Amino acid sequence: MRKPNGPLGTRCEIKNVNSIRFIGQAIEHEARRQIGLIEDGGVIEQETRLFDPDMGETRSMRSRKRHDYRYFPDPDLLPSSFRRRSLPICKKTCRNCRTRRSRVRAEYGLSAYLADVLVADRDTAEFF
Repeated sequence: MRKPNGPLGTRCEIKNVNSIRFIGQAIEHEARRQIGLIEDGGVIEQETRLFDPDMGETRSMRSRKRHDYRYFPDPDLLPSSFRRRSLPICKKTCRNCRTRRSRVRAEYGLSAYLADVLVADRDTAEFF
């Protein structure tokens, strides 16, 4: 992560990402984790992290030193940037999301699927 127009941030390697769905979950979680850490004044450590698909989160496996990584820019990949508000709200692991989804189902008598759809979208979830 980096601040707008700031220098590139510290890289983290994520292991155990074996499907497109898990790639998306790992990116969402890691973006939130790094943004939260930076906003709280913390520092991103260069490390290898393990993605746990059951919990939808990453965990530290081992720290890495700068010379352990040999990155080469890929000319076919464009830089990506994320705005905090543009990231979807997690659906399964976050306690607040689970509480919100349960409350939406109980108050409005919705199916689990419809509650998931409403809670997954940040704009509609803020109404609940």
